[in-house]
Amino acid sequence: GDPERIAATALFLVSPENDFMSGSVISIDGASMTG
Repeated sequence: GDPERIAATALFLVSPENDFMSGSVISIDGASMTG
């Protein structure tokens, strides 16, 4: 992902809006995850 999307994701993760998220995988690589 580009730096802006990574920063937006990081900000969401530490925001009060994210109070019920646990054990989730967040893909920020433009959906090109391999493996």
